[in-house]
Amino acid sequence: MKTILYILTAIMISGILISAIPFNKNNKNVCISLKCTDAIISETLMEESAKIIENRLKDIGHKPSQVTIAEEGLIEICFKNENDLIKVSHLLTLKGKFEFYETIDRNNVLKNLKKDDKLFSALNIPEENSEKPKLSNSVLGYYSENTISESSEFIESLNKEFSEEIKFALSKFEGKEKNLSLYILKPTAFLDGNSISNVRSDKDKETGEYFISMNFDDEGTKKWAEITRKNIGKEIAMVLDDQVYFAPIVMAEIKGGKSMISGIFSKDEASVLIALIKNGELPLEFKIIK
Repeated sequence: MKTILYILTAIMISGILISAIPFNKNNKNVCISLKCTDAIISETLMEESAKIIENRLKDIGHKPSQVTIAEEGLIEICFKNENDLIKVSHLLTLKGKFEFYETIDRNNVLKNLKKDDKLFSALNIPEENSEKPKLSNSVLGYYSENTISESSEFIESLNKEFSEEIKFALSKFEGKEKNLSLYILKPTAFLDGNSISNVRSDKDKETGEYFISMNFDDEGTKKWAEITRKNIGKEIAMVLDDQVYFAPIVMAEIKGGKSMISGIFSKDEASVLIALIKNGELPLEFKIIK
């Protein structure tokens, strides 16, 4: 009888000890589903999209445990760690369209605008040749973003009106006044991400800032040299998904097909940008449904 009691007691104690151990939830997959929003979907484009998304995630160190095309128009992505999903969710639906644009001088645009133009009601536009505050030559004015959808509608309406002469694009990053800059670009890009043969990031040993270096293919190298030669003293805009990420001033013709961007992002931001550029544009558009 005592033996039985000892056995029962041991079982009860073991049960208590086991229940007190915090099990790792990472052993269970956490999944998210992406729904394609395009009207026309093909198996080939779905497979291509799934592969691009998977490679993006691998490149930033958040390799998914599983990426599957669950059904027509639906991609399921699973992670072993819930934190991975939280950190990369914004990467899953970005189109990843990277382009290079020549810019247009703001004063040339201001001359052709009327004071009752809707641009003046939507923007803070400093006067022609304004020096206070010091403006980029390619920035028409500043836009106070209320919501992403409102800013997207605003830009879409502008580009419909001026599409033959100008392309408008808001900056990705806010300025000191928490406003977005409205850039004036030529209507078509002169290069895109397909012309980039290699992209990487590194840390400047002196400043501690991260930079991105890019190499162009043969055709891109020729075009880059031509455009930089024509635009010395002007800005060239680097645009991702219709947002201006960088607009450096060209100091000299750049030969050899190399370019560098520095000074405005962290290591993680640089890694994300490289993953987007390196793996190319998604052929389809998606939204997160769960």
